[in-house]
Amino acid sequence: RPGDRWNCKCSLQQTDDPVNASALDGWTPPLPQPGLDNNPAKDGQIFSDTHPYFTEAYPGAQQAVNNLMKDRVPFVAKTVEEAQKFILENIADRCDFEIKKSQLERLNPILNQIKERMDYYKLPKFSSFRTPDKKGAIAGYESFDNSFRISPRLLGDLSKIYENEVKFLKKYGYPYSASRLEGDIPRSIIDHELGHALYYKKVINKSTVITAFEKDRMAAKVLGYYGTQNVDEYFAECIAAYWGPLYKEMSEIEINMIETIFKELGILTRARQ
Repeated sequence: RPGDRWNCKCSLQQTDDPVNASALDGWTPPLPQPGLDNNPAKDGQIFSDTHPYFTEAYPGAQQAVNNLMKDRVPFVAKTVEEAQKFILENIADRCDFEIKKSQLERLNPILNQIKERMDYYKLPKFSSFRTPDKKGAIAGYESFDNSFRISPRLLGDLSKIYENEVKFLKKYGYPYSASRLEGDIPRSIIDHELGHALYYKKVINKSTVITAFEKDRMAAKVLGYYGTQNVDEYFAECIAAYWGPLYKEMSEIEINMIETIFKELGILTRARQ
């Protein structure tokens, strides 16, 4: 409308004169520019499909957008078959894990996390996705057969794990592991096991980890007792802490070790994401 600073040069004057519709006889409204011929309030699009953004895009641009959105939108399996297909396409060559439909709600975020980390670390697919052989194990990565393993317990009630962590902390004054925060246990456990996979598959300069392990006298404060057992568990617990709420409590030795390894492998650190 006139006067609203949208490059309108006409004026507007109120009058008592009768309406003169004949002034519009023969007048045709100008057509909108390509891409502006829609109503965003009705179709939710800022620009329509006639915009040069779309009509003159480089070949393959639409596929690039689709690929980007596929990676950004979390996968949600509604059936056991969809979950199995996702595992076979993105995580492992074989799926030997028996999936139940009642587990899908808890399994979906775990599958998304595994794929996201695998892509981030540029890890190749595992040979199989299965349950652990060791009795009582919740999850695991086995380097001898390149298998990623989770127990059905990880998809159930984890309150017992949290209660045991609390008891250990009260008894000894330091935590048992980095997987101790209520609500963060599944994420932390999966990151721990993927840390093992990263360590065995990609980390060549293990001396960086060994040096940090030997110098880190306060490791148990954040990583817990489990993270002080050996170099392998130390690295895995550092990874679990690094991607979670415990990051702010990690020591300079621990963060520097992880980020040195990441830079050597071309992996973005948290600060550079």
